[in-house]
Amino acid sequence: MKHQVKVSSQVIEFLSHLAPAPRKKLKEGLRGLAELSGDLKELEGPLAGFYRLRVARYRVIFDIKEDIVYCIFAEQRNVIYETFEKIVGMGGE
Repeated sequence: MKHQVKVSSQVIEFLSHLAPAPRKKLKEGLRGLAELSGDLKELEGPLAGFYRLRVARYRVIFDIKEDIVYCIFAEQRNVIYETFEKIVGMGGE
């Protein structure tokens, strides 16, 4: 089943600041989400209900509703979970 992939403005902004090579790899990873392929994992704890895509040292947090994949937040691995947890805790996505 092919999913529609929607990318948030934060993810687009994050991509725009990457060097060309990592940007290309991350875009390929995002395209793979249409088939739910790639290094994917369901998150646990405070972020339960969300998923992550891993591409090198970068992560994209996403959600799946029906046949749509919503790419919500992207950042480097060392800060993404703490930062996103704060955002979710404030009630924003």
